[in-house]
Amino acid sequence: MNVAPLIYTCLYNSWTETNPPLSSIVWKYDEFDPKSPSLQILLENLPERSVWVNRGTYRVEHKVKITIYMKLIHYNISSITNYKTTWFNTKQEINRILAINKYNISDINNLDLPGG
Repeated sequence: MNVAPLIYTCLYNSWTETNPPLSSIVWKYDEFDPKSPSLQILLENLPERSVWVNRGTYRVEHKVKITIYMKLIHYNISSITNYKTTWFNTKQEINRILAINKYNISDINNLDLPGG
């Protein structure tokens, strides 16, 4: 099962942050593009694994790694501060959306978030 597009759809449809706006984000699957604009969100499907539950019953766990890439263009203090603010806003928005939609993403029964 390819879980990354389901996570992408959830994030894309629920995005409310204005710094950065949704239009400035480049969304990628499984491969970072070094020539892409300054802000990328990379969704990588990691290998699935089966976990034994009870007497021949297994639960399949799918994992998606979400990585935020930002490419600095200017290296002065104010630009670095602005990039840090944008990066943390992006991270907080992703965490907020996934926490709210933990049980509501189609075809996913439970979304386990590291650290919460």
